[in-house]
Amino acid sequence: MSTIYIVTGASGFVGNNLVRELRAQNKAVRCFCRTPEKARILDGLGAEIYYGDICDYESLRPVFEGEHEFYVLHIAGVITIGNPGKKEKARIRAVNTGGTQNIIRACIEYKAKRMCYTSSVHAIPDIPGGPITETGFDETKVGDIYSKTKAEASRLITEAVRRGEIDAVLVQPSGIIGPNDWHGSHMAQMIIDYAAGKIPMAVKGGYDFVDVRDVVAGILGALEKGRPGESYLLSGHYLTCKELLDLVYKYYPLKRISKEMSMGFVKAIVPFFTLGAAIGRRRPLFTKYSLLVLSGNGHFSHAKAAADFGYSPRTSDGTVRDTVEFLVEKGIISANPLQN
Repeated sequence: MSTIYIVTGASGFVGNNLVRELRAQNKAVRCFCRTPEKARILDGLGAEIYYGDICDYESLRPVFEGEHEFYVLHIAGVITIGNPGKKEKARIRAVNTGGTQNIIRACIEYKAKRMCYTSSVHAIPDIPGGPITETGFDETKVGDIYSKTKAEASRLITEAVRRGEIDAVLVQPSGIIGPNDWHGSHMAQMIIDYAAGKIPMAVKGGYDFVDVRDVVAGILGALEKGRPGESYLLSGHYLTCKELLDLVYKYYPLKRISKEMSMGFVKAIVPFFTLGAAIGRRRPLFTKYSLLVLSGNGHFSHAKAAADFGYSPRTSDGTVRDTVEFLVEKGIISANPLQN
């Protein structure tokens, strides 16, 4: 019986990097994507492409066709750091929670060998003090809609494992950054804004940032060696906002950011960031939620992943270098900082 790797959210940031790695290992891959437009970044990789909506169970059936041994890598989800309205909140819950329910159902119906779900560090509470470690999932203990739905989805999976319905593991990445960021994550947007001269000062605060390629390695490590029902934090290295911008400057010397804005000041002017982004039809760099994250405990321990499957993140220096090189190579930012 042949082995097939099914990747949901395959055209996303983590998804396309995961597909690239699987194909580099000569694995047979089926990608589940929403639209042909976004799936173009997978052209030439030799993976099969299936289209559908994860909220529609019937559209999932074709990707599970055939007598194969299926390994399911469930990444599809809606990420938000803003203040979504009622309609958007409903969509986030439908995709993050409802979509995961559909994947669990498919894993049961088609007898998937194993599933790895990409959850988030935001699915567990922000605990002050030392490094945060893996805890159980309880959506009532986290605040925003994104965190709640990721916690709900994670809880549904762990409960299905406890009932003996599926074999699954979970991973929880921190702030993801790296190459092949085709659709512009929040971190890529920060570099793009810096290259456009739109970041005059750094915000006092920081977070843990992890290379997308290390997240991919963590997903595959957990899939192979992770304990059933367990979740693994995939963190990288803590950087203040200024330290991150210093690394960007090292590889894109437009202007060194020397000044820092207090968190209180930035929180007071965040409505103007939101308004400016709306007028410019782009994602706001700062929101109430993103500032809450930057001012909270951004320290996460990946000791459990290191012990169970040898997880070891690379340096932030190399990650920022490769991210800048990708943005330059694809013409997203100018090759010459002075031309921006």
